[in-house]
Amino acid sequence: MLVPIALEVVVKPPPPSREPNLHDLDNVLRTYLIPRVVEILNPVSHFAFTFDESTIGQVAPALLANPRYSRWKANRSMPPASSRAGITRYEVWRLPPAEEGGVGLVSLAVVADMTGLVDTFRQILIEFSVKPVSWIHVAGLLGID
Repeated sequence: MLVPIALEVVVKPPPPSREPNLHDLDNVLRTYLIPRVVEILNPVSHFAFTFDESTIGQVAPALLANPRYSRWKANRSMPPASSRAGITRYEVWRLPPAEEGGVGLVSLAVVADMTGLVDTFRQILIEFSVKPVSWIHVAGLLGID
């Protein structure tokens, strides 16, 4: 993967009679889903890792020779190389359990996430033109105490 990605997951548990306990979704993602996605897709964790000098050298060698590029390269801050592969963020929602006789499901969406800042909750707020000054404000808007 040449772009940073995020995971958006929806979990619908099986009927209560089949699975009497609920699992911590955060741990399920970090233990099972995220490592497998990173292993298969090998996504970059930050846009800084998407800059490929060898390709640019072939396509636009004058850019690499430009003194402005040298200054930019010297001043840019890079994440640690050990964090090259990973995801920028993840979100997970639990739906009500399936009806008796039904089955549960896990739906996983892989989305491009160049900034790591635009989660689904923020998109909902933007869509409805809600400009929160704090998350406490958001909780008040949603009627959460």
